[in-house]
Amino acid sequence: MLLLRAKDSSLIAATTTTASGTFRFESIPKGSYRLKISYLQQIKLTDQFYLEHDIDFGAIELILSGQLQEVTLVSNKPVLERKSDRYVFTVANTSLNTGSIGDVLSRTPGLLVINDRLRYKGESGIGIMINDKLINLPENLIWDFLKNAPATAVQAIEVITNPPSKYSAESGILINVKMKGRLVAGYNGSINTTFGQGVFPKYGLGTDHFFKTKRSALTLGYGYSDRKEASAFLDNTNFLNGTFFSNWNADQQRVRENIGHTLNAFYDLDFGKDTKLSITNINQFNPRQDQDIVTNTSITGANSADFSAFVTNNLVDKRVFSSSTYVDLAHHFSEGNKKLMLMAHYTYFENDRNQDINNTFFDDQNGAIDQIDFTTLSNQQIRIYSGQIDYSSKIVSNGRFESGIKYVGIDSNSALFQNGLEPIMSAITTSDGSFEYDESTLAGYFDVDVNWKKTKLSLGLRAEYTESKGHQPVYANCISATG
Repeated sequence: MLLLRAKDSSLIAATTTTASGTFRFESIPKGSYRLKISYLQQIKLTDQFYLEHDIDFGAIELILSGQLQEVTLVSNKPVLERKSDRYVFTVANTSLNTGSIGDVLSRTPGLLVINDRLRYKGESGIGIMINDKLINLPENLIWDFLKNAPATAVQAIEVITNPPSKYSAESGILINVKMKGRLVAGYNGSINTTFGQGVFPKYGLGTDHFFKTKRSALTLGYGYSDRKEASAFLDNTNFLNGTFFSNWNADQQRVRENIGHTLNAFYDLDFGKDTKLSITNINQFNPRQDQDIVTNTSITGANSADFSAFVTNNLVDKRVFSSSTYVDLAHHFSEGNKKLMLMAHYTYFENDRNQDINNTFFDDQNGAIDQIDFTTLSNQQIRIYSGQIDYSSKIVSNGRFESGIKYVGIDSNSALFQNGLEPIMSAITTSDGSFEYDESTLAGYFDVDVNWKKTKLSLGLRAEYTESKGHQPVYANCISATG
């Protein structure tokens, strides 16, 4: 459910419906709005309405446009299953597991995509997992990974609203993307392409390959995407201070281009019927994430006097690389339905970002009177490694106990170089610096689940101990006078 401003369709608020289909927006100021309602691939946009007091919309029906004269069944319907701590949206062999994983998530009930960020009932900071493996990327880069990864191998989307204690203490909502594999020995592969046309074309290429023998299985997936997007923003602001008046009118044009590659591999090897080795490797490489923003701002005083203006050019060039490897060894004991798991994980992440900002100031005759340039070059490298031991066992006839211990280490290095012109001092200032950060976390947990016919009891406890250390070397600034 999206609440849009009527005059420009800008987003005011977003939410999802409850299990009974009800929704509610609160603390919305008076004004003219429209509602945009979507479910799966059905979208409805309401007529404009003016809000000045509480409104009850009653029942809103979503009706498929058009009427089909003949239907040919070519795929299954997606299945939505609710459980005590999550709901599972199965999309395998349906029309919804096309495009990218990001496209599938945008069609998943309860999830919203706002400004390239995932939301669940308005909540952000959602963790993304693939086959129960957490993707260790910053939130602002998660969506790029999801838009690059092809969705043809997706089996189901699990939205975990109440994560168990085995996950970190700060974990909120988790989304687990379950990938499908082959059930019989042999080979299966697919190639898919996508194309979209807006101001600029957008296209992607993906391929998946499945190999299975009697004791092992290998899944390989590669995705490529090239997306170039244009957007415009207009802002008109009046400043009042007694008799003083000024008007600021800003016109911003933005072009973003993102070229991305993803390469994923999943390998399983059975050592007999009780022991299984799983190796997962997930890679993302964005050689080009460019952004060009041009903003023209005009400033007008009272009676259109005291006119001035400035133009800002903001160029951003970014490169991102990440690689994560997971190794799991699971052993099932024949007695008591017990299971022991040993897990190890390593992630390397690198982010290079260059930014150049140029401001040119003009007088009322449209003549340039000043200029300010500012350049930054930054690099960040993060290494994350962890080890974990989990043990689970059946208790009584309808319950299960699970406990574990985990160690996580983080090694981060960041560097920044900046060069800018200070017009007040008429000097060029150059400075650089770096920051080193290390963190170690030791955690232990246990979970108890007991199921009855219509009731489920879940108890969990997690304890963590964290040590962190940061170091920032001091570098002297260099100031050189200009002529």
